[in-house]
Parts: sequence; structure tokens; C-alpha cells
Amino acid sequence: MPGYYADTAGSFLAIPSDQLELRLTRAYESDRYKDLITAQFAAWRDQIRDLKDALQSTDLAKFNPDTWGIAMEFVVPRKMGRIDTVLLIGSSIVVLEFKGESVDSSAADQVEDYCLDLLHFHEGSHNKPIYPAVVGKTDRETRIRRSQAFGELHPTAFVDAKRLGAWLATVAQKHGSEPQPVVSSWNRGNYRPVPTIIEAAVGMFAEMQVDDIAKAGCDPINLTSTIDTIRGIVIESARSNRKTVCFVTGVPGAGKTLAGLQLVHDAELRQATQSDSIFLTGNLPLVEVLQAALARDASRRRKHRLRVSSRDPKTTINTVLGYKREHTRNKSAPHENIVVFDEAQRAWDAKRTAKYLDESSREFVDHSEPALMLAILDRQRWAVLIAFGRRRARD
Repeated sequence: MPGYYADTAGSFLAIPSDQLELRLTRAYESDRYKDLITAQFAAWRDQIRDLKDALQSTDLAKFNPDTWGIAMEFVVPRKMGRIDTVLLIGSSIVVLEFKGESVDSSAADQVEDYCLDLLHFHEGSHNKPIYPAVVGKTDRETRIRRSQAFGELHPTAFVDAKRLGAWLATVAQKHGSEPQPVVSSWNRGNYRPVPTIIEAAVGMFAEMQVDDIAKAGCDPINLTSTIDTIRGIVIESARSNRKTVCFVTGVPGAGKTLAGLQLVHDAELRQATQSDSIFLTGNLPLVEVLQAALARDASRRRKHRLRVSSRDPKTTINTVLGYKREHTRNKSAPHENIVVFDEAQRAWDAKRTAKYLDESSREFVDHSEPALMLAILDRQRWAVLIAFGRRRARD
């Protein structure tokens, strides 16, 4: 499950703190994080204490907080960061980032980014009022950051740990009587980008010039022919409920990445197949460069703030590792029927892939990375995996 711990607030209050720390530690280790365990353990201890104090404060006595949902160390599907704590209070979602004495604008940016990921990509959080807060040891009154105008996302609150209960009471007063999701179901929520952000990503790419996206010394006629051929294969696969693998090879600089990007942002293909697409690569620097380039261009042309524009390319461009982690833990079908696997020649073998599987994913222990991708896509009624790889130039 995404959260290292998820239950009702009443169960959270009842379980001894040392047992909570042990559960978090085991989940942390199974997630292959071992180098920072000492510092992380101390942070959890403070966080658990502050949460228990807040949930048992007299400010919340009339709201019955035992029924609220709580998730700690929650990972938004396909994203790599972990949210310290999420509280489900009626229809609202409260996102808490604990920062000790480092309560500043950068901490607010971090918690707002987590909230936007929930709002845009987590099925159980769509259209829910979300309240972000940076919790620290400030000995100051609660203050509200100037509104960032992100739709359902409320302005960030800077809250002293001793005043956390009082601030939660203001949220409960507004939403506590409204229907609340079951925390176990919310915690298992699928990756499901909202349609508007997918349309924004497709539109963002369509408005750009080819040379702005990638400097490729490719033959434009050959590039167009390749894209047209693959588009036809994908549409036919959708019509006939067929599962297909396409292999596209080329020398470095031939335009493989560019072809993959054009396919996942192809509005006509999306309309014809009624499916979204995802561009995956194991090259993390490439993901960061592509996302940043698209976001900067959209921010410049659309007069949007960069942080707003940066959400769109994250919908269609992602890492193979994030995709694998989400769909080996969650056994439901992925959101997209069409996957572009860039730089497929770098795919991991079964031995290396197994090192990054947790206990809930042991059924895939003998799968190489390509086999794992096929197994995930096999959950769909129809699917197409388009593998782009390198071949050597002829002498």
C-alpha cells in the first residue's frame, strides 16, 4: 500500500508509539531506504508525539477525531516523494509536513507540490478540499500563506506543533460532518490523472515547435512515416482488442525520443483510442530535462506561473521505476493502454529488477523489466507497448 501506516485516528492513538515506529521502520527498510534510518527514526518519534498530542487536545473534543483517517509516509502513485502525514477529516484532506524549526516558503512549496500531486493524480483525492500545513516548533500563532490559487487546494498554513489541534479544529468545523472516505480504500487509490491536466499536457506539446523539444539530426520524412505507422498499429489494436508490442530502433540522434514524445501527446490518437499514453524511461536526468523544458515553454507562452505549468508534463512523462513500483504493489490495470518505453536497450534483467521489489510484489521476482511491463499491461483488455531502442550505426 502507498502509506507506510494507514488506519483510523482512534487506532493510531491506541497503538503504542514504539510499535508505530517499528512499523514505519520496517516499511522504510522494505522500500530500500537504509542510509538515513537514524535521522528518520528521530523525526518519526517527534512526529508521532506531536500528532498524538494534537488529536487528543481539548480543541478537538467535540469532533470525535477517532473516526478520522490517518496515513503516514504516503506515496502518491508513480511519484517518488513521501508525504509525512495525511488526515481524512470528513470530505477534506489535510496534508501535514513536519519541519522542526525549518518553517519557511520552501517547506510550503514542498507541501503544496504534494497536494497538487494528490489533487491531479490520486483517484481518491479528486475534487476534494485539500488543506496543506507546515508544522514546526515556532512558538508563533498560526499564519496563512498568501493564496496560490490552485482550485480545491487551500492556502498553506504555518502551524506551531502545540497549536496543531486548534488548527485542525478549524478544518473539522467546516468539513467534519461531511461524508468521509474509508481510509483503507483511500490509501489504495489508483493513479488516475484528471482529464483537464491530460488535455493540458497534450495541448502544451502541440503548441511547441519540434526544435524546441529535441535537437535531433533525423530525417523528418522518416520520422513522420514511423509515427504514422505506429499510430495505425495502435488504433487497430484498440479496435480489435489486441495486445501488441512494437520495436523501433535507430542510431543515436535518429529522433527516437522525439517520436515517442509525439506519440504520447498525439491528440488524434487519444481521440481514436479513447486512451491516454505514458512516456517512460529509466533515464532520470532525461525525465527532469523534458519536464522542465515543457513547463518553461508553457509558462512563457501561456503566462502561467512555472509551478502551475510544471504539473502538466508530469502526467505524460515519467520514470520506469515509479511506474513499476505503483503497478507491482497495486494489482489493478494501469490508467493508460499505451506505453512508450524509451531507451529500452537499458532495460534491467530479472536479478536487478528483483532488488527493487518489496514483499507485496514477490510474484514478479523472476521477471525482467520488459517481462514486468508486459505483465502489467496484460491486465488491460487491449494494450500497446512501444519499445524504442538503440542500434549501432553501420561502419
